[in-house]
Amino acid sequence: MLSAAVRVGKHRTTIQRWLSSYRSGGIEELLCQKPRSGRPRIMTPETVKKLSEELSQNEGFSSYKEAHQWLTLCCDVEVAYRTVHQWVRYRLKGKLRISTSG
Repeated sequence: MLSAAVRVGKHRTTIQRWLSSYRSGGIEELLCQKPRSGRPRIMTPETVKKLSEELSQNEGFSSYKEAHQWLTLCCDVEVAYRTVHQWVRYRLKGKLRISTSG
């Protein structure tokens, strides 16, 4: 189950829910799943795009704290520092700017 989840890039509980739907009603049931009504994402696709573009600029960010402050000021997004760190480092594979002072 975990291997399948990793391969399709979904959480294992999502794969379990899909399998359960398929087992109970076949492909018709699987395709008729209703949209999930969970909490809306704080990091919207637009915000992620802006962050990605900012990371690709030469100026970029010199720290995760700077990226966190930028999101708060420029995108009006209140997220935890940990969330910013995970998005920048692991999801967007962003590189921080190295200071060349001295």
